[in-house]
Amino acid sequence: MSRCMYFPGLILLMSLAACGGGGGGGGAVGGGDSTGYDRSFTASAAVGELLKYRISTTQNRYQYEILRSSYNLSGTTNGTLTSRGDGTWQPSEASSLVYSVSGGLMIAGIKLSIAPAAIIPVVGIGAPVTNVNELWVQPNSSRKYNFISFQCLVPNAGARNGVNCTTGFGTMEIFPDVSRATYDLCFGSNDTNSCTSRSQGTISALGSGYGVFRRTSASADSYVTAFKANGRVIGVVDLYDPSGALAYGSGQIIFLEQEDVSNSIAGSYAWIDTVNGKGVATQDLVTGFLASRASLWTGMYSYGASAGHVMFSSAGIYVRRSSSTSNEYEIGVRMQ
Repeated sequence: MSRCMYFPGLILLMSLAACGGGGGGGGAVGGGDSTGYDRSFTASAAVGELLKYRISTTQNRYQYEILRSSYNLSGTTNGTLTSRGDGTWQPSEASSLVYSVSGGLMIAGIKLSIAPAAIIPVVGIGAPVTNVNELWVQPNSSRKYNFISFQCLVPNAGARNGVNCTTGFGTMEIFPDVSRATYDLCFGSNDTNSCTSRSQGTISALGSGYGVFRRTSASADSYVTAFKANGRVIGVVDLYDPSGALAYGSGQIIFLEQEDVSNSIAGSYAWIDTVNGKGVATQDLVTGFLASRASLWTGMYSYGASAGHVMFSSAGIYVRRSSSTSNEYEIGVRMQ
């Protein structure tokens, strides 16, 4: 796995106002209206698709619309939900699951024509922070996050395979600067000051909880939003940086505040990943990924004799990557 600057465009879900639909082409099933849904989420699919995802567990249906695509896809998909008997829902479109936390986060799995046999993880935010400025500390102090990313470096050339898609981990520090911020991304290390694999750029607020994330010298924008629970920030990026030296590619990054999670992460989690499918599992300090943990720095752990890396937030989410399977990426949300 390459370790030099192939970062998927880091940071959060894209602004609906800033992005239109993709061009013509594949993956959508039917049309449909957007009324009658209990919950609505701005969502990011892990290969770099921006969605509006709607769920109705009272009517047992779901809908998602592709708002911006890294692969020239467009359209709206409608389907039905069936209870899986474990608190999650089975979507009719794919052998996956759907789970949402009221007013907050959701995860799901979808199928796209770029990889018709694959289940692609989706994470959504229902109530973003009111101002993206909350990503940094005003007025003069930076804020540091841990991140795990999934990035596809060659669009339209076999998404989600070991050649074109990979994962990364590290830290991101955000520095306030009047009406915008700068970021410093460090791959594989907690030391942004002496980082050997670094990427930098700017974050500019758009309003309504969204912002533009732009790598220095990038030819395109990615966008950012965040969710806050229990005083902790959870950020998700829908990444689109298709060309240029050190381009991020298409994909997703999730970043979490650095914290010692201790016993605050215990619970049952609904999870989806790019290789092993989906399920519900217990995570705490003696069961799950942290049972065989080694702390790399605050909030970032290796697990299973260096099998991979995992980060947790006390707000109720974890993200995991595998060290041995280059395209293995997993998201879990704590169930209520």
